[in-house]
Amino acid sequence: MAAVSAAVLPGTAGAASVAPDVVAPAAVADGFASVSALGQDGTTGGAGGEVVTASTTEQFLDYIARPEPLVVQVSGTIPLPTGDSDGMHDVASDKTIVGLGADAALTGGGLNIGLPVDESVTSPPPDAVHNIIIRNLSVSGATDDLINVQMFSHHIWIDHNDFSDGDDGAVDVKRGSDYVTVSWNHFYDHDKTLLVGHDDDNAAQDAGRLRVTYHHNFFDTSDQRNPRVRFAETVHVYNNYYYDNSYGVVSAMDAGVVLEGNYFYSVNNPGRVDFSGDLGRMVERDNILVDCNHEIETRGSVAEPGASYDYALDPAADVPEVVPAGAGAGRIEGGGGMTRDVSLTRRGLLAGTAGTAAALALAGQARSAPRAAPRSAPGAAATADGFAGVNALGLDGTTGGIAGEVVTVSDADTFLDYCDRNEPYVIQVQGTIAITSKQGVRSDKTIVGLGPDAEITGGGLDMYRRQNVIIRNLRFTGGEDDSVSIQQDSHHIWIDHCEFTAGADGLIDIVRGADYITVSWNHFHTHSKTMLIGHSDANGGQDTGKLRVTFHHNFFDGTEQRHPRVRFAEPVHVFNNYYRDNALYGVASTEDAGVLVEGNYFENVPHPIYSGYDESGPGRVVERDNVYVGSGTPETLGTVVEPSTYYAYTLDDPQRLPEIVPAGAGVGRVA
Repeated sequence: MAAVSAAVLPGTAGAASVAPDVVAPAAVADGFASVSALGQDGTTGGAGGEVVTASTTEQFLDYIARPEPLVVQVSGTIPLPTGDSDGMHDVASDKTIVGLGADAALTGGGLNIGLPVDESVTSPPPDAVHNIIIRNLSVSGATDDLINVQMFSHHIWIDHNDFSDGDDGAVDVKRGSDYVTVSWNHFYDHDKTLLVGHDDDNAAQDAGRLRVTYHHNFFDTSDQRNPRVRFAETVHVYNNYYYDNSYGVVSAMDAGVVLEGNYFYSVNNPGRVDFSGDLGRMVERDNILVDCNHEIETRGSVAEPGASYDYALDPAADVPEVVPAGAGAGRIEGGGGMTRDVSLTRRGLLAGTAGTAAALALAGQARSAPRAAPRSAPGAAATADGFAGVNALGLDGTTGGIAGEVVTVSDADTFLDYCDRNEPYVIQVQGTIAITSKQGVRSDKTIVGLGPDAEITGGGLDMYRRQNVIIRNLRFTGGEDDSVSIQQDSHHIWIDHCEFTAGADGLIDIVRGADYITVSWNHFHTHSKTMLIGHSDANGGQDTGKLRVTFHHNFFDGTEQRHPRVRFAEPVHVFNNYYRDNALYGVASTEDAGVLVEGNYFENVPHPIYSGYDESGPGRVVERDNVYVGSGTPETLGTVVEPSTYYAYTLDDPQRLPEIVPAGAGVGRVA
């Protein structure tokens, strides 16, 4: 592999190479979808059948369910109902579903390609769904998967589509499905993108099947599962562009993945074989890594995809230019022409013009929440305060799962199951829960530890477009990415009385338009980059006017920096925190953020407050009533919106914080 620590992206300022030609979109399926197998000679969809146009929900659902071959052209936006089907709508064999022009869309529901689930079936049935093509569509907002391929479905080609904002997977391929190609798609604003293989217990259906090709896809801040693979062999992942993801590809449960000619930019873990369950196998070659935190993990040998079909690689160095310019809807002839404005979709290239790759590195930042009444001794408030207590965005404060059932969990599978449910829950954590990577938490949850020993170790919790979540009385240790990640317009999150230590990246990251958050009474130690607010210097369009966060009564105990580091946010309220022995700095306000720092105690902090830091421009910061002992001179600049215009709070005497905060912060304080 070509591993690079920092570079200018091809096609951005500083690049000397000539832009490669963009190849015209193929009209014939390639990869595994092109292979002659299971009685099907490649994937032809509805070719030979009638060509029909659907512009209403009723027409579309009628056409895709008919038994005969059809080419179904989608005109405009078609809303798909939810109801008893959870929004999943069956597609029958021998169909081509293609959008007309650049604005054909399916919203609100998803497409199911496959027979009903039957775990007793362990070989392909004669009536398995097969021979389906889906192209040139924008698919978004499903209440389940955007596309689900299951129950031995085969010969499926998914090409030149946009996928975003689904509630579960974007494209899941599982339960014995086979001979699938996913090519030239744009995945964005999504969390769990691609799953191959149902679960760790489904070898009877999945082992020896699930042959899937992924090529020339743009994984554009799609957080994880790009793809996550179990049991399959071979999964061929080539010439894809990964931009700012938690992880790229995972191979587990003895799956076999060939990963070649891809470009990974700002991806924490590009490729993994040690993730969850048994180890997988992965062969990697000719990939480029830029600003990634880990190398690609490899293990064993994998059956070569070249034994099944012919393919030719683009140079990996050309991928950041070729893929954003060609992936997604609005690119294919016959679908209304290549009408899309390429400049609007090349997020990777646009980000590169704002600074070097190093400027996009993520870090962790936490905020402290103010109190509505003074406390003379440590207490564990039962109600969120600070910005998490504000009535906004349709929520009257943060209540978590209070309306739901109270459950107790002591193992990872049960814990993650409840976190992933749509209903409100109070999830009580007993003992140590070992997880990997970042695991999603859905809205309306309270996650609270029982006693002083409840712990999440090895991984972290991710709130991606979620709301109304409370996390209390938990110890987070050894996270291989962020310990807590709050992103993509998530709001009303309260993190209180927890302990954070020894993570690989940020302890708490609050980025990408998140809002109305309180971080209070937590103990941070044995870590460097503690808390980040605001994704990067190039993300002002999403972050400006949001990221309202309160940090109060936190104990920053020898952590080095980012307590927090802030971009674009206003106001961020930092009060009554205790800073001790922070080697680099306390608070940094950058990129015109507005931060109020008041009533804190800084002890042995060489730079308590920065306005501007590293390559980031100055931010506004007001400081008042802080105590500085053995510390440097704080920097201030401009004015900041007062947090008291949002909520009431009362300061403790900052001179008493070295007594009050260590006695009250961290785990074991919540009844």
